[in-house]
Amino acid sequence: MLKAQQDFLNNIGSFSGGPPGAILGRRIEAERSDDTGAGLEQAFAQWKAVGSNGSNQGKSPTLGGGGLFSDDSPSFSPTLDPATGLGNFGLLGLGSSAAPGVPSKVQENVLSFLGQPQTSHSQASTTSAASPIPIPTSTPNPTSPPPFSKSNESTGDAIQEAITAAHQKVEWKPKRVTTSQPGTVSIRPDSRSQSQMQGLVFRPRGELSVFWTLPVAYVETREFYTGSVSEANSTQKNLKTLNLGLFRRGVGTCQNGIITKQVVNFNVQIDPKTKSYRGVVPFYAPRSPGTFVFRLFFEGSEEGRFQLGTSQTMYVEVQGRDLEPNLRFTLSQFKAKKTSLAALHQLGQVMQGLRVVGGGDGSGRAAWGCFCESRKVLQGVEREVGEKESELKLVEENLEKAGELGSDEKAQGLDDVLEAERKEKRAGLESLYRKRRDVEVALAHVVTYAVRNPAARQVFREDQWEVIRKEYERWCPLSEKFCGEGEDLLRYQKDLFGFEPRLVLGKGSRAIETLSSQVKANMTERAPASGFTERREEIRLRLQGIVDRCASFPKGTELKIFGSSANGFGSPYSDLDMCLALPNGDTLKDGVEAMGALAEDLEKAGMVEVVARLTARIPIIMFEDGVTKMECDISLHNPLAVKNTQLLNAYSTCDERVRQLAYAIKRWSKARDLNNPSAGTLSSYGWIMMLLHFLQSTGSKESPPVLPDLQKIGAGWKGEPAKIYENGGGRTMLQHPTTANVDVNVYFYNDRDKTGRVKHIPSLSAKNKIEVGYLLAGFFRYYAFQFDFRRFVVSLYTGGRLMEKDMMGEVHCWPVHVGLAIQDPFETFYNVGHVVKTAQFHRIKRECARAFSLIADAGSPGGTEIDKLLDQVCEVSENE
Repeated sequence: MLKAQQDFLNNIGSFSGGPPGAILGRRIEAERSDDTGAGLEQAFAQWKAVGSNGSNQGKSPTLGGGGLFSDDSPSFSPTLDPATGLGNFGLLGLGSSAAPGVPSKVQENVLSFLGQPQTSHSQASTTSAASPIPIPTSTPNPTSPPPFSKSNESTGDAIQEAITAAHQKVEWKPKRVTTSQPGTVSIRPDSRSQSQMQGLVFRPRGELSVFWTLPVAYVETREFYTGSVSEANSTQKNLKTLNLGLFRRGVGTCQNGIITKQVVNFNVQIDPKTKSYRGVVPFYAPRSPGTFVFRLFFEGSEEGRFQLGTSQTMYVEVQGRDLEPNLRFTLSQFKAKKTSLAALHQLGQVMQGLRVVGGGDGSGRAAWGCFCESRKVLQGVEREVGEKESELKLVEENLEKAGELGSDEKAQGLDDVLEAERKEKRAGLESLYRKRRDVEVALAHVVTYAVRNPAARQVFREDQWEVIRKEYERWCPLSEKFCGEGEDLLRYQKDLFGFEPRLVLGKGSRAIETLSSQVKANMTERAPASGFTERREEIRLRLQGIVDRCASFPKGTELKIFGSSANGFGSPYSDLDMCLALPNGDTLKDGVEAMGALAEDLEKAGMVEVVARLTARIPIIMFEDGVTKMECDISLHNPLAVKNTQLLNAYSTCDERVRQLAYAIKRWSKARDLNNPSAGTLSSYGWIMMLLHFLQSTGSKESPPVLPDLQKIGAGWKGEPAKIYENGGGRTMLQHPTTANVDVNVYFYNDRDKTGRVKHIPSLSAKNKIEVGYLLAGFFRYYAFQFDFRRFVVSLYTGGRLMEKDMMGEVHCWPVHVGLAIQDPFETFYNVGHVVKTAQFHRIKRECARAFSLIADAGSPGGTEIDKLLDQVCEVSENE
């Protein structure tokens, strides 16, 4: 076994969402805390990658948990940039193996699809701000009529029905609009209020001043992003409704402020140079720790949606002498009952961020009191659940008895009353189940950091800490539940999941070597054979002729292939995805009408099972090619999909292990029923995003990450490792196809050599010698036990650094309490993982744990058969 491979798996990260119960709980003494991030610093020095390491290391949790091979492997702490919410996770660097050559029989126009090198920052060009196609920007209306298909009574009537539904679709409005903010908000601290750390880090109740500006014309006319102007109101009246509020970062609306003040109550002036109103409003930092921002907005349910200005992030820390009063304040919140869940979250943040203990015995007594109250909160919720379950059971028994009374009018009326009561009881019980889960997760956060944070451990007496440790060992992160007191966690997990989760691999290397061979053979079996590209190009050319003859589209409209047919991760059975690209400068008067006309033309030309979904975010026509029987779809002007395909294709050529892993993960996700967005799981695109993020984020000192960040490499890079991120990427702006006045940066490094691989990247692959079997095991472990889904976003845009979820909530209004969040590499405001339902998210984590456990047990007595390891990992799920 290569030492680099051991180091890789020992350092691919650490579990940050709580330990897998007794597995980690029995290894507490072996865990070591390293807040220096020394390995991270060395990797940065090695690769000279640009980007801040962050200065607030202490605010990040010490992510322990040990490695895969031993009980004393090192751990590390990510560092977060307070201004951006980004952090470093893993040993950032580069490395990739030589990629396989591109098939020699690729037609010239398919090669051109891969794209020419992108323009650098100095060569950036921006398209017209006007959207080329006036199509709806809202989500589909669930009550819309069915899409057009040939099975409808009349083809013409069905198309008109679909067109009407698309035009009448109700526009979705976000609860908060953060784009194009006209004002500014900035925090100026009182030096006495700040923590000793750099950045905007405050003590609780620290004094600060908030400066704001807003253009005079904006206040006078009350112009909003909708372009409308309200009735003329006096400027003074407008100013009276202008508010400045303090919010936890990422809170969904501007109506849930911690404290809100009218700016007119303070000195408001006009800056003659900028023609803006400006003012200063005094505030105190919150009592509780966490991340906060100030927002400028007009009062009112509609106008309050538009955020006029947002401050930089402010951090509040509880350290030293502030510890005892803060814990006593938290204790009072527990006893107030209504704020008990908020108190639980606050206690968890204190335990997580504590570095300096103060207050002596008083802090210890208050901390123990808070812990005891925390347990009472969970016990209280469990009593409520038990009572409601008994009430529901009684109603169901009465309903069953009522059914035996007969079918007369009186009996039917009783049935209706009891059925309504049952629905009400069920709804109330579901709400309580969610509340119990929230409380259990919050309590797990408290006990995890009370045990694993050395500073937090000092707060408690030894006997108190022992009680907390036992609570910690009852926590199962895969089910997000505590097992019963006195119950063996491993037995609980095996009874619940059907397997015992493993955290470390065995010492032997034969299983991994065999798995590596199986992963390589799997790609050989499942990747497209020669002629794949040419056959699809033949279909595209036939369909291009139909588009050329369709009078609804301008001359020169081109069909372009995107998706799995061109991204390097396709299979012989992949659908053929295409989109219509209009000639530069041309627009459509009505894109929906044009797509309806094309649907008719496709059916007339012999396409089968034609279905037009014109109410979709991007209108699409799905059909089966009448000649080859291949499933096809054509979408309306989707240039971002083409760019995404080109980006994935570039990554697929960086290292042969990328495609090998992708085919294994796609096989596994389909077999385990985890690859169906309509059922609340991820698309293949989502799984590829998770794989690429893992390969960017993970490595060791000897083996830097397999993939670099192509979006951060400048177009003029000549292959020098020390200068790879020197220019910080580039800018190639593209008008968003469905959102007016929004441009996205689609730049990425895409210089290709004669074989079709991205230039210079394969030459760096010698730095990384990790076998593909180890990488597959690491992928499953990373998403089962290590990645903190509660705090972070899966992202390529950050190049291996972590984006905090509440930052995305603040900037792009993402829900901060969802399980899985995946940032699109170009549409950085779009969450690819939004389709994943809560229950399916937990199943994804369990399936990753199952896969890793099978690999970890391979070759052991009663464990997985080595010769059938990948087959057993990819065994078809009973859910199928």
